[in-house]
Amino acid sequence: MLETKYKPIIVTGVYGAGKTEFCINYSVDYAARIKREVLLADMDVMNPYFRSRDKAEWLKERNVRIIGNLTGNTGNQDTPAISGEATVAVMRGDPLVVDLAGDAPGLRVLSLFKEFLKPGGYEFWVVVNAFRPGCRTVDDVITFVRMAQSYSGLQATALVANSHLLSETTEEHILHGLSITHGAAKQLGIPIVHTLVCTDFISPKIPNALTFEKTVMRADWLL
Repeated sequence: MLETKYKPIIVTGVYGAGKTEFCINYSVDYAARIKREVLLADMDVMNPYFRSRDKAEWLKERNVRIIGNLTGNTGNQDTPAISGEATVAVMRGDPLVVDLAGDAPGLRVLSLFKEFLKPGGYEFWVVVNAFRPGCRTVDDVITFVRMAQSYSGLQATALVANSHLLSETTEEHILHGLSITHGAAKQLGIPIVHTLVCTDFISPKIPNALTFEKTVMRADWLL
């Protein structure tokens, strides 16, 4: 019997869009659904403040293993030294989520394994928070997606709606962000694969909801 091969899921977004929070929540949900370990590649080499590898132990308890740096997967340096583990995972078809920075240097990290990413053989998701600079309008989102495609050499396959204002978030904020994300998705011809929302906002108005009870990456004083 052949072992199931999984498409790598590569996630990017503008600074502050919440892609690391999404990657963590999605990876935990993914591992629970497929009932096996998921690899989360910490390949955001640009943001030293919110790093998935800082939650390595918490994630390990939930069957998610951090890969992507050469320092024992700990948070003892500002940016991860990229290892070859992600390339091996792509080649083997392991369940893999890649947390990738959303600027030119960060996107070029994909050169480590881009040759193994064939059309139809990967997911490339862009996280949208309509309250962050660079994705406040439909045109902003489209411009960013095209830039990400240009620098990465990949085609975006879906958008992730993640519009919020931390503890000030209301359902109206989420629906406004969904409107922006939907407008961009329609013009780009790709779907909205998930909407990341707190369980307080579960609603039929919010499609493909990926829910969380409390943010993982932000301390209480930031909420």
